[in-house]
Amino acid sequence: MKKNKSSSYVAIWLSGYVIKLLVLLITIHLITNHCLYGAFLEHGGATKTGSLGRAGVAYVEDLESILVNPAGLIFSSDKQIGFEYQKYFYGLESAGDIPGYYPVNLNTGFVGAVLPLKKTGVFGFAWSNFSSARQYNENIFSLTYSGDPSVVFHFLEDEEWGSGINIKFLTVEYIKNSDVLELFEKYGNRVSGITFDFGLKYYFSEEHNGAIAFVIKNIYPVDIGLVKQETIPRELNFGLLYRLKSLKFVFELKTRTTQTTNEIIPCSGIESFLTNFLSIRTGLNPSEFTLGLGTSLGSIECNYCFVLPYRLVDIGTTHRIGLIFKWK
Repeated sequence: MKKNKSSSYVAIWLSGYVIKLLVLLITIHLITNHCLYGAFLEHGGATKTGSLGRAGVAYVEDLESILVNPAGLIFSSDKQIGFEYQKYFYGLESAGDIPGYYPVNLNTGFVGAVLPLKKTGVFGFAWSNFSSARQYNENIFSLTYSGDPSVVFHFLEDEEWGSGINIKFLTVEYIKNSDVLELFEKYGNRVSGITFDFGLKYYFSEEHNGAIAFVIKNIYPVDIGLVKQETIPRELNFGLLYRLKSLKFVFELKTRTTQTTNEIIPCSGIESFLTNFLSIRTGLNPSEFTLGLGTSLGSIECNYCFVLPYRLVDIGTTHRIGLIFKWK
């Protein structure tokens, strides 16, 4: 059947109007409730751990430790610089040809560095950003220290332990929008605060075939609400790693406490080394199926993560890529 041209124009106009209305409602909801918490809730984690179903607390031992568990840094002897980028729900902007359409563009960026110092420990520095186009930006500036606890607790000298602390300066800035300008004039459009993480990791196998770890995140409550109090949830995560020849099995139990709920999230993943320079990863958690690839050529390491969300599969997949440069 041939469509009436004027009817098509009306349909396009209505579609654009509905989308603008939805974006406005989401913006107001974010400002008043801040239910997403953006990068503060480790959206996707780091590239390697993200492809392991986010089960990384006992796995990480490089730059990604800053994001996941600061205790892992002490097991790294290399200087490192790294970059990561994540695009959420690729394809969410497919309706961009609709007049008046507001793109819903969610991204995460990360830049970090690792500096080992002999007999002192390992320091890490990082900036990570979560942004929602035309809505808000979240930033985390991190200073990380990881050391050997046996320096203080001498009874641990014959064991392989790692400990770490991560001090984080957090900022949230809402993009000024004429539709909700009165809210910004009354409450402002920027909030900030400081919190910290603490982690431990222990190898129960001399050959590094098995490890357990835990991390507690956002120990000090930070209020990031504009209109009312909204504190960042505290997380307590436990992890297990076991290596069997060329396979690594990881498991993590995340517990998250908010102002109204307590969540328990099981995560698991497997890493397989196909060659000395190529590995594949896969993982599961209650909301995602993940896949990943990693390659290492000399001092350059490149990783890719693919995330298929069970509940949001109709609006696209999430992709993350990371690049790490290592040298002595």
